[in-house]
Amino acid sequence: EREALKDLQKDANIVIKPADKGGGVIIWKKEKYMEEIYRQLEDSSTYQELQDNPLNKNVELYQTFLNKGLEKGILNQKEFEFLNVKFPKIPVFYVLPKVHKNADNPPGRPIVSGIGSLLAPLSKYIDQFLQDPVKKYIKAIKETWK
Repeated sequence: EREALKDLQKDANIVIKPADKGGGVIIWKKEKYMEEIYRQLEDSSTYQELQDNPLNKNVELYQTFLNKGLEKGILNQKEFEFLNVKFPKIPVFYVLPKVHKNADNPPGRPIVSGIGSLLAPLSKYIDQFLQDPVKKYIKAIKETWK
């Protein structure tokens, strides 16, 4: 099975993705996959085409934000270094097929993977601060329903 999957992965005419729900693996013709990508991205109520690449401007603003945080003592050196992304990657857009909606021509669930992006460490940093309040909130809700 693994050899067959490796051979399929080499085929430039197909896209292999995990199903959105159900745990299966879906093989899409590349042209169908790209049609779904474009269908999603052309939805102007959800997405907007940018005229310029904002990455450099965003990096500059973020650096200013981090430097001020360090200067004012809001961030320590270790936090500053964790949050400072030297070579940020542009997030990647892709879709996972929703075969539970339509097995023959599944719509895609849009995903934006921000791994390695400018704000990826910031999301981890904020998550640390939210863990305790969220756990307390969930506990309070559970106790309310007892």
